[in-house]
Amino acid sequence: MLKYLTDTSPAVHLILLLGIPLLGLPMFLPGYFHIDEALALQVAQQAYEGGLLYQDAWWSGPPLQIWVYEGFVSLFGKYATIGLRIFALLWVYIMAIYLNGMTGKVKLFKGNAGIIGILYAIAICLPWAELLLSAEMKAGLFLLMAFNRLMELKEQAQRNYLLMLEIGIFMSLSALFTYKSLFLLLGIFLAYLILRSPRLDELFALFGGLAIPLFFLVIILFIQGYGQAFWEIGILYYFERLGLTGELYYQPTTFTTLHFLLMCWA
Repeated sequence: MLKYLTDTSPAVHLILLLGIPLLGLPMFLPGYFHIDEALALQVAQQAYEGGLLYQDAWWSGPPLQIWVYEGFVSLFGKYATIGLRIFALLWVYIMAIYLNGMTGKVKLFKGNAGIIGILYAIAICLPWAELLLSAEMKAGLFLLMAFNRLMELKEQAQRNYLLMLEIGIFMSLSALFTYKSLFLLLGIFLAYLILRSPRLDELFALFGGLAIPLFFLVIILFIQGYGQAFWEIGILYYFERLGLTGELYYQPTTFTTLHFLLMCWA
């Protein structure tokens, strides 16, 4: 990451540092409301005050997003919302720099490698900073890091257990932010099978990396006493909302579909 920071031109740094806060300015205007942020913040506040996650503090989905919010509540109190939104802008900047580094390494845009990070920042911040506060945006960085490590693995003929371990850890962390990343993680795994002849020892390293964050998750869940609630609400109920029980919970609109396609292109 530090190499990507130094490799990015000062002009691109300046554009991102000025442009991202400008694009994210709507978040700081009076009356701005984001329903997912409000829900996560309320759940985090309840958990911080002693409520059990998935029981007293009701939340469907993986816990990492709530733990991040709870950390900001404990650090900044009533100013947690402002802190979270500044953190979101910083996260977009880091992702843009990382994208620039990846494209620069493969010489995708030759002398204009910074353009991909700028396009990403525009796509993620519009319209009205809707995606800046989402768990998907946070998971995206770990997905990028896993894919980048996969490309580095392709360049090496010898076994590299450390890269496979890192890929597994990044994949697991992204899934602990949002289960939606599981579909992209499957794509990364299939890319490994296509780009490289699968090796059993490398697969062991990959699954070992996947297991490390999950191991700590299980320990935390059972120490704090809401392991069963996590299974019922954080996993089973979440997938019921996807319509796997026969009823579609969310009805996609033309606008959200077009915005999703723009994000995929970026």
